[in-house]
Amino acid sequence: MVLSRSPIARRDLAALILAATCWGVGTVISKAALAEVPPFTLLPIQLAASLAILAILMRHQGIPFRTDAVVTPEDVGPVADAVEAQLGG
Repeated sequence: MVLSRSPIARRDLAALILAATCWGVGTVISKAALAEVPPFTLLPIQLAASLAILAILMRHQGIPFRTDAVVTPEDVGPVADAVEAQLGG
């Protein structure tokens, strides 16, 4: 597999940095929250918050929540092949 170096747009770079920052802050907040909230209560709260943020972003971008698309094994095949190759299988 050959990786090419192409310039990344500033907007994309900012989105990546924001995502990494959110992930890191979320980890710290989760650790602190576990002192007060049981893990099996915290998990659905975190998932609901993530889903709400994703729904807002999708709505803002005009991406529909549902489609009539059907995923077939042929769609997943290249991904499965790439994962297997990375794992040395």
